Order: sequence, then structure tokens, then C-alpha cells
Amino acid sequence: MPNNNAQKLTQGALMAAIFIIFVLLSLIPGLNIITMWFMPLPLIWYSIKYDIKSAAVVTVVSIVIALLFTGIVQGVLAFGFAIIGTTIGQAIRLGKSKFYIVMAATIASLFFFVVTFVTYIKFTNINIIDQGMKNAEKSLNTAMKLNEKLGIDQTQLLTPKMIDKAMEMASASVPSAIIFVSFLLGMMIIITSFPLLKRLGVSVPKFGAFRDLRLPKILLFIYIIVLGMQLFIKPETGTYLYVVAINLSLIFTMLFLMQGISFIHYFVYVKKMPTAIAWIGTVLAIPLSSYIILLGIVDLGFDLRMLLSGKTKK
Repeated sequence: MPNNNAQKLTQGALMAAIFIIFVLLSLIPGLNIITMWFMPLPLIWYSIKYDIKSAAVVTVVSIVIALLFTGIVQGVLAFGFAIIGTTIGQAIRLGKSKFYIVMAATIASLFFFVVTFVTYIKFTNINIIDQGMKNAEKSLNTAMKLNEKLGIDQTQLLTPKMIDKAMEMASASVPSAIIFVSFLLGMMIIITSFPLLKRLGVSVPKFGAFRDLRLPKILLFIYIIVLGMQLFIKPETGTYLYVVAINLSLIFTMLFLMQGISFIHYFVYVKKMPTAIAWIGTVLAIPLSSYIILLGIVDLGFDLRMLLSGKTKK
């Protein structure tokens, strides 16, 4: 690991400059969809090479320059990606496991969202989540009134009771939604950064193929307990137990959806089908999510992969 202070400063300035270039490129519509994911790369690299103090200094300097050059909106985005990048880099430098790196990236993403949310409320006195809920409810009510004018049967579509129920569930599920988005953000940065870090000669943990994803079976038993709680205890709307049950249920739904998609990839691999079929299955998994979630549960509970491998060997 380099010890030369001059080299440390030079490389720090270079990485900060590259970071700012990516930030500026992410201002270009269309191109920003690609460049934003590479924004944390220089800070990940620097954080792997140097200690936390040096990495923190370069990170802070990069964020300040980004704010000065691009303004508050892009500066906030730069802040988030810089924090996540530095966190991932330090986790790799310390030789942490793949699971630790993913969790660290998720927590850093969550920290970014929470800080942004709290700061926004502090300076604008507007709760963007509540405002979003009100706008959604207003849109649904407008749609309901339009259906009434057109003479469409409301019992099959929207009713005030259905709208209230949907809004209650949406409001209660905000925590799990933020956690899931934080996880996706962290994973996307890891997926885009690790191959490039390898090309730069950096040793990074090797993640297994997505088709090999296997959730712990204990999650299935916990899910059954959560379902039992919703079916038999039936927590009252708005209570702490209700919020916990809704969020756990949504988190498990997302996990089993991933398990189901993973099985599709495994099936395609074992049957030696074209890889494109696996990705078509991934896209179709969204509209067919109910079936894919069930597939994930069955795969986890009955070990479909072992049965599939056994049949293949025969």
C-alpha cells in the first residue's frame, strides 16, 4: 500500500477530478443513465488504496467541488454516490466478505436517502412522502369520478374503501420500499464497479453467478410466521404490529421474487438454453410476479434445483 504523501495527494486530486468529470457528464440527458453508475468508481479505487482518513478527505473535497460546479440537485446525487463509493472501498480494503460489502453498500445508500429526506423537510417544510401519498390518492379519486361519469361499474375497479386501504398499505410499506431501493442502488454500483476495478488490477471479492443465489431456508419459516400473524392475529391498521407485518411481508415478497428469477436462470443454464431466454424470463417476471414468487417459495422449500440436477444427470 503506497506510503508516499506526495503520491497520496496526487492520486487523491486525480480521483477527485475524475469523480467531478463523471458528475458533470451525468448532467447530460440520456448519457446520465450510464455515467451516474460509474461516479463512485474513482472513490472506491482510492478508498481501497488508502486509509479511512485520507479517503474521507478526498470524499469531502469531491462533494464540495461537485456542489460548487453543479448546484444543489446534482450535488446531492454526488454526495450519495461518493458516500456509497467510499464505504464500498473501505470494506474491500479491510478484506470484508461479499455479504458485508453488500450490507455496507445498502446501509450507506439508506444513510444517503434518510439524510436527503430529513434535510429536504428541514429546509422546505414539505414531507415528500406524505405529499406523494396525497397526490396518488387525488389521482385515484379523480379516476374513480371519471369512471362514474362514464358509467363503468366501480365494484370491479375503484371504490373509496379500496383507495383508503391502498393508501394505508402504501404508507405503512414506505420503510421496506426505502430499504429495497437502497439495496438495489448498492448492488447496481457493485455490479458496475467491480469488473472495472479488476481491469485496474484491484483484487475484489468474486460474486457467484445470479443463478446460484440461494436464500437460507429459515426465511421460509419466518415468512410462514408473518403470514400466520396477518391471518390469525390480524393487527389493527396503523398499529406498530401492522406496520411490522406489512413491511416484513413485502421484504419477503421481494426476496422470493429474486429466488424465483434465480431459478429461471438456473433452469436455462442446466438445460443449456440460450442465455437470452433467461433475461426474457427476468423481464416477464415482473408482470408474472405472483407465479414467480410462488416458484421461489417452492424452490426454496422443496429444493427444485437438486431434483432438476438429479434428472439432468440421469
